[in-house]
Amino acid sequence: MTVLTATLSTLHSQLQNTTHAMLSQREEKMISDKTHAIDMCMFDLERMMDRAQTDEDRQSITMKMKQLAETRERLRDEYENVGVGITNMLTGPMHMALPAPPVPPGLSRPSMPPLPSSPHPFYPYFEP
Repeated sequence: MTVLTATLSTLHSQLQNTTHAMLSQREEKMISDKTHAIDMCMFDLERMMDRAQTDEDRQSITMKMKQLAETRERLRDEYENVGVGITNMLTGPMHMALPAPPVPPGLSRPSMPPLPSSPHPFYPYFEP
């Protein structure tokens, strides 16, 4: 029973780690998509900067580009952290999720009950 509990605990831990890794990969993809959208906005703002007529327009565009650049850097840091977390989850040591109980729940003692004295335990009134 202890071996079965330890095996199930290990499987549970592996499933949990894999699920967390998959969720982290999804988060990584979302961050990548956001970074790509920011790059596209930066490209559009650069084109707008080329067509800007006044210094006010240029300053406004420059401020927007600066904000987007800061957001992009923050997202890149998050992306790197998520990647490191995925690697750690998948390559780290496996830990048992649940400790194996010394005695299975509901049993008062670990020994087997005595065998019935009748040769036919399910049919005590049956005689050959």
